[in-house]
Amino acid sequence: MDLQSEQGGKGVFKARLAIGLVQGVLLYLQALADEHKVWTDPYSFLVVMYAALFLPLVAIAGLGTVRSRALLTWIGGLALVITAIALSAAYKYAPLFPGNEDQVIKIGFVLAVSLFIGHTLFVAAQQSGKTIASYDTYFDLAWKHGVQIAASAAFAVSFWALYFLGAALFKMLKIDLLHTLVANGRFIPVTAVLVATALHITDVRPGIITGIRTLALTLLSWLLPLMTGLIVLFIVTVPIAGFEMLWDTRMATVLLLLAVAALVVLINAVYQNGPAEHLPPKVLQIAGSVAAVALVPLAVVGAYALSLRVAQYGWTGDRIIAAAAVVIALGYAGGYALAAVRRGPWLASLERTNITMSAVVVLIAFLLHTPIADPDRISVNSQVARLKDGRTAPEKFDLAYLRFKSGRYGTNALEELKTDTALAAMHERIEAAIKSTIPDTIASGPLTAEMLAANIQVLTPGKTLPAGFVVQDGGKAQGANLPECLLSSARCQVMIVDLNHDGADEVVLFRVYESYVESGHVFQQVGGNWQHVAQLPGGKVCLQTLDAIRKGEAAVMTSAWDDLSIGGQRIDVNPDAGGCQSSEYASPVK
Repeated sequence: MDLQSEQGGKGVFKARLAIGLVQGVLLYLQALADEHKVWTDPYSFLVVMYAALFLPLVAIAGLGTVRSRALLTWIGGLALVITAIALSAAYKYAPLFPGNEDQVIKIGFVLAVSLFIGHTLFVAAQQSGKTIASYDTYFDLAWKHGVQIAASAAFAVSFWALYFLGAALFKMLKIDLLHTLVANGRFIPVTAVLVATALHITDVRPGIITGIRTLALTLLSWLLPLMTGLIVLFIVTVPIAGFEMLWDTRMATVLLLLAVAALVVLINAVYQNGPAEHLPPKVLQIAGSVAAVALVPLAVVGAYALSLRVAQYGWTGDRIIAAAAVVIALGYAGGYALAAVRRGPWLASLERTNITMSAVVVLIAFLLHTPIADPDRISVNSQVARLKDGRTAPEKFDLAYLRFKSGRYGTNALEELKTDTALAAMHERIEAAIKSTIPDTIASGPLTAEMLAANIQVLTPGKTLPAGFVVQDGGKAQGANLPECLLSSARCQVMIVDLNHDGADEVVLFRVYESYVESGHVFQQVGGNWQHVAQLPGGKVCLQTLDAIRKGEAAVMTSAWDDLSIGGQRIDVNPDAGGCQSSEYASPVK
C-alpha cells in the first residue's frame, strides 16, 4: 500500500505505532536473552541488535514521506550494510566477549550518525526526483530530522520522569506496582512506542520544526563573531608563543579539530538556506568569511600535529580515527575557504561542499568499520612492524594494547609473535599476556628489581626505598591486594614511615591512576620479606595530602579512640576529620 497519500492520517500513525511496538518487543526479548545467557552467539546478536535499533526508525521516518517501494528498497540496502558492519564487529571482538560493550556503543553511535546523514540524502533525492537535490531541500530535511530526534528523546525522558515521580508517590503508600510494571526491561517496548508517537507528531506539525530551527539558528549565528575573533587571535599567537607548546599538550589535534567543527556549525548557522533566502547582517558576513579562511590553518596544523605523533609512536586506533577526522576537516576547510574568496553570492559554493562532504563522511564511517580501513587492523600492523624493525624497544612494547584494545587482530598478532624466533626474549611475557584477563597486570617488560624501583617515587624527604623491597619472590612483595606497580608498569608514590613504633620503617604505597591517586597500601618487613599488612581507609587521596608528604609534614599519631571488637570482628572507630579542601586530586606521576 502506498502510504504517501495518507500523510498525517490515521493509517500512517497506526503503522508507525505498530513498527515501534514490534521494535520495542524485539529489543526487550533480546535483552532478556542476553540477561539469562541464552543468546551467546555474538554474530547473530549484534546483527539483530543493530537492525532492531535502527531499521524500524528508518521505516517510521520514511513512512508517508517517500514511495513505499523506494522505502523498502532503501531499508533492504541498509540491512545489508548493517549486517556487514555487525559481522565485522563480532569477528573482531568475539574472542573477548563480554567486556567490549564500549566498542559496541561506539559502533552504534557511528551507525546512528551515518544513518542520519544517509537517510537525509535519500529522502531528499526521492522528494526532488533527482540524485542530487537542491540545497534548500537538504537543509530543511536535515533540520527536520534533527529536531524530530531531539523532540522524541525529550518526550520519552519527560514521560518517564513523570511516571517515576508518580511511582515514588505510590511507593510512600507501600504500593510498588508502578515500579514493578517497568522492571526487568519492560520499559523498552513502551519507550519505543513513545518515540514512534513523537516522530509522527513532529512529522505532521511542520510549524514546530520551523519555529525551533529559527530560534536555534538565530542564537547560534551571533556566536560566530566571538568564536572567529578567538580563533584569529589564536592563529596569530601560536607562531609567537611557539608550536612546541601545542605539541607538548598531546591534545593539539583533538582541540584543533573541535575548533574546526565549532566554526563549521556556526558558519552554517549564519548561512542557513543561502544568501538568496536569508542574507545575514554585514558583521556576520564578515565573520563568516574570515572564519571560512581560518579553517585552513586550523586543519593543517591539526594534521601536522597528528603526523608528528604517528612518526614518533606509530598508528593506534585513536590516531586512525583522528586521521579520518583530519581528512574531513581538510575537506570542509578547503571548500569553505574557496567559497569565501570566490566572486558571486556570499559563500555560495559552501552548499556544494556540504553536500559532498556529507557523502564523504558516510563513506569514511563505513570504511572504518570494515576490514578495508579498520583502525584495529591498521594499528596492530603498525605497532608490530615497529617492534620487529627496532623502532619500539621490546621492553616498551604495549602487549596490553594487543590483548585488550584491538580485538581479534591483536590476539592473532600475539599468537604470531610468540612463535617469532627473533623475539625469543619476549615469549614468556607474550604467553602471559595471552592468558591474562586484567589489563593492568600485563607488564611492559620483565619485572626486574630495577624496573619495579623505577615505577616507585619516594615522597618522604631524606628517605629511600628499602633495598630489599623489590627483589624478593620474583620481583614482588608478598601478600594480597598488591598494587599494580608491584605487578606491572603502573606508577606508585611512596611514604616511608615507622607506623608501629618498632624502630623499623614501613612502606606506604599510593597507586597513581590517570586522574587520581588511590589510598595507601602498607607493607612491613617480616622475617626478611616485605608483606602487605594493612590498607589506609578511604578512596582517593587529596592533592594536599601528597604535597604535605613531600614537604615533610607527615607524622605518626596514636589514635584518640580505641577500636571495637564485636563478636571477634574488629571495627575501626574513625573520628570526623576534615576532607579535601579542593575537589582536585593528586595528578599522576609522569
